[in-house]
Amino acid sequence: IGGQSFTASASAGCTDIGGTTLGASSCTELTIQVPQGSLGAGSHELTVTNPDPAGCSVVQSNAFNVLLPPAITDIDPPGFCSTAGPATITLTGTDFYQDATSLPTVSVGTQDFVPDSLSNCAPVGNGEVCTTLVFTYDGTLPFGDHVLVVSNPDPTGCSSDGTNILSVAGPPTISAVNPLQICAAGGSVEVLGSGFTSATTVSIGGTPAVSVTYVSDTAVSYTHL
Repeated sequence: IGGQSFTASASAGCTDIGGTTLGASSCTELTIQVPQGSLGAGSHELTVTNPDPAGCSVVQSNAFNVLLPPAITDIDPPGFCSTAGPATITLTGTDFYQDATSLPTVSVGTQDFVPDSLSNCAPVGNGEVCTTLVFTYDGTLPFGDHVLVVSNPDPTGCSSDGTNILSVAGPPTISAVNPLQICAAGGSVEVLGSGFTSATTVSIGGTPAVSVTYVSDTAVSYTHL
């Protein structure tokens, strides 16, 4: 395979070849062991050669495919509020593999999810590798950062490197508003609490506040007009 030689470790579907003194058999299945890393990614020519004195060979081009592990380059969105409920998450990357009967598995923390769809795909072997994967998160993970891993189905069986994170945040809380009274002409108001981010917004009576300033994860200020 790909210029390297491997000896079959098992055979099956064999029938004896009559009229020989060598105890020869004709088989329909061979098993070989391919050590990890012994072949580069891509399609490889496969040659099967019978032992001497028969010594015949058969060659099949692009018969054996070696796939790279899936890699994730972007998670959209990278996180969400735990009270938001189910969310559609799009993964962008490389080498998400699917075939006619199997899909990759998306693991987030201790939970596994089946993709809703894969797109931007190119054929390889009996399946295809894709660069976009969409799945639905059901909103049941606890607060915190969770490792997200994509695992391709067997027999490819590779997984992404486990460095990608999906964040689940709890809702922000308010402990104080200072001041509690303000002139009708407007002014600056500080909100104290927890769970604030640089993307936090503030609304009063359903009207969005202007000039919201992120101070820290426990404080934001805004201008009331």
